[in-house]
Amino acid sequence: MSQEVIRQYLLSHHYDAWFSWECDQLVPSNALNQLVDMMNAGSFWMVNHNGWVRGHPGHTNTDFGVSLIKRDCLEQYSFLLEYGFDSDMPDSWEPGEVWIKKQVLKGGGNALEVEGIIKSIYHLDK
Repeated sequence: MSQEVIRQYLLSHHYDAWFSWECDQLVPSNALNQLVDMMNAGSFWMVNHNGWVRGHPGHTNTDFGVSLIKRDCLEQYSFLLEYGFDSDMPDSWEPGEVWIKKQVLKGGGNALEVEGIIKSIYHLDK
């Protein structure tokens, strides 16, 4: 639900994109520039730099820990889960990020999932 509040704020304040950076990750100072470059290179609606599950290095985490999402995407897709709307709808809010990515792809949008491009992202575990 908090991601939906952020989405609504970004739309009402005319932002071009949302740079999602979770507070338990340390990123290099050029991380946003790298995401912008990747987004522009393929005209992607969202770029998600995957990390690892906290405490389990080697297990990929596909949340929006370090991501960039274009306004076009935010205008068309919501984080609000509409139960019963889709047979693939999860019965929990937990996979909301996976849900919106699936909706973007299903609707003809595009997304880039990368890992290890931005050096080095540290996911704090304490």
